[in-house]
Amino acid sequence: MKQPDGREEAHHEHVHTAPLDHKFIAPVDKKLIAFNGLRGTQNATVALDNPFAHLNGLPMLHHEYIFSPYAHANLIVNEPNAHDEPYGYINGDDPFDTHGHGDMPFLVLFVGILFFTTTLQNHFRFDNRKNSEVYYHQRLTAFQIEDEIEKLRE
Repeated sequence: MKQPDGREEAHHEHVHTAPLDHKFIAPVDKKLIAFNGLRGTQNATVALDNPFAHLNGLPMLHHEYIFSPYAHANLIVNEPNAHDEPYGYINGDDPFDTHGHGDMPFLVLFVGILFFTTTLQNHFRFDNRKNSEVYYHQRLTAFQIEDEIEKLRE
């Protein structure tokens, strides 16, 4: 099978190593190394790349920004392995989706429900009684019930 550029799929680029006598760091005055730094013998070549170029031109609240944070990816509509049909699954999960585009919405939903439940349970408790007071009143009530039962038996 061939790749789009015509190379065979199993073919890998060869690694070209530097000669053994190659110097990567230029000679430096050790007294001024803190000021001058370690300079290279050749100029460095820097290639700038935008790994999120597929998101250019989309508004910030677009679902591709929120649910597709993959670098060098395609838009979901252009993804060859993503299908619009739910394939009979209830939640529309696509078994052919290799990038997991459907995982993030469910994770956001789960974390939201967890946060909401935790907040309700722990931060909106209006019965600020101490446990010792609750146990005292339970014991007092139990003693009162016992006294009433003894009165009924007499």
